[in-house]
Amino acid sequence: MNKEMNDLGCLGFVLIHSTSCMHRTYNKKPIVLLNEFNTPIYNVYTKDYYEKMIGFMDKLLGETCKDNRDLDKAIMIDIIRDVQYSLCPSLKNVDSNTLLDEEYSQYFRFMEEEVVSILSSNIPIESIQE
Repeated sequence: MNKEMNDLGCLGFVLIHSTSCMHRTYNKKPIVLLNEFNTPIYNVYTKDYYEKMIGFMDKLLGETCKDNRDLDKAIMIDIIRDVQYSLCPSLKNVDSNTLLDEEYSQYFRFMEEEVVSILSSNIPIESIQE
């Protein structure tokens, strides 16, 4: 807590420390939700600190997700599978679900009612379904 915020080791410790505090406080292991995990990496792809970002993300996720007894699970949303493995070698044994997985299709796809509400009145739903 007394470290500089630009210390990657300190920043990498934030989520693991938070999960530990939540587990102790609520006596329940938390679930960490990471949305658009790959966005910060894409934003720095052409910058001179790209390697630092990769190191930080690998440390952050590796320490948070791997061997963390205080964590129930981590869910990463909107991540490209190849990005996950190439950028975060610390993450092993990860289950991936995609739009093509029937079990989770209700969560990933647009429902018919949603499509109808988005369409303008001159576009028939049948043409979209085809």
